[in-house]
Amino acid sequence: MSNLNVNWNLADASPTAGQTLPQEGDLGYRYAADMPEGTASEAEKQVLIAALVNWMRKASWFAGSIGQRLKVVRVDTSSSPDGNQKRKTAEVECEVAVEEDMINAFGTLHGGCSGFLIDVCTTLPLIVLSDEKWGSGGITQGLNVVFHSPALAGSTLQIKSSSVAVGGRSATARCEIWDKKRQALIASGTNIKMSHTGLALNKL
Repeated sequence: MSNLNVNWNLADASPTAGQTLPQEGDLGYRYAADMPEGTASEAEKQVLIAALVNWMRKASWFAGSIGQRLKVVRVDTSSSPDGNQKRKTAEVECEVAVEEDMINAFGTLHGGCSGFLIDVCTTLPLIVLSDEKWGSGGITQGLNVVFHSPALAGSTLQIKSSSVAVGGRSATARCEIWDKKRQALIASGTNIKMSHTGLALNKL
C-alpha cells in the first residue's frame, strides 16, 4: 500500500512531494476506479478520495472498518455569482450500509456512529476546497449533532455534507444523514474546524 500522508497540492492535481494518489491494490481504490459524479473536477475528486483512503487505511483504527465502507458518490463545487474563488463552496454525498458494527442494542444506528460519520463527512468538502491550510481537513473543534429518527440495520445511509464558511483559522461545514429508502432524516450536524497549520502533532 502506498504511504498516503495528506497534505495535498490541488494546483497540480497531486499530493506534494513524496506522496501519491491511490493506486490499484490500495484500500479504497474502488473510489478512483469508479469516479463519483458531480461538477467537481477529476483532480478535486482524486484528492478527496486520496485523503479518505489515508484516514481509513487501517481497519483497526477507531471505526476504521466503518470508514472503509464509505463510498463517495457525488462531489459538486460552485463559485459565488461574482466568480470570487475565495467564496467557492463544495458539497459531497456519501453512502454506507448500516451493518452490525454500527448498531446499538436495539438494532438501530448508534448515536456515536452518527457522530463519527458526520465528523468525517463534513471534512470532505474542505478537502475539495483544499489549500495549504485546509488540504488535510483541519482539526475538529466543535461538533454538534441532532438526532431525528432511527435507522435500522440493513438501511443504506445517504450522507450529504456541504461547506458553510472557510476562513484562515477556522472553517464550518454541515451534514445531514438520510435513510435512502425511506427518505427519512436520521441525524444532522455542524462541524467547526481549526487549521492545524504549524501544529506539530508528533510533539503533543
